[in-house]
Amino acid sequence: MWTSHDRREDWLRAGQALQRALLTATVYGVRTSLLDQAMEWPDLRAAIGLRGKRCHPQLLMRFGYGPDGGRTPRAHGEVVAQVPDGADVQRPVIRGGSAI
Repeated sequence: MWTSHDRREDWLRAGQALQRALLTATVYGVRTSLLDQAMEWPDLRAAIGLRGKRCHPQLLMRFGYGPDGGRTPRAHGEVVAQVPDGADVQRPVIRGGSAI
């Protein structure tokens, strides 16, 4: 996944595109694997970029078919997040495992 620049808004757009790609893959039963370690090394990140074009690699993804994986364990009941006093954060209300 590439963006034309490497600014905060480009990171946001890449994250939105990633969300859509993962949800679409899920709908079609395609497995995904995120290979983000390559993006942490500047020389590898530069090597992944398209030569002569202005693009900034953000994430390397692998798509394929495979066996079902195990389910991720979920917390039971109400989940409460701890936020430091004075933090300007809107907390989602989570009941029964789903955000409201």
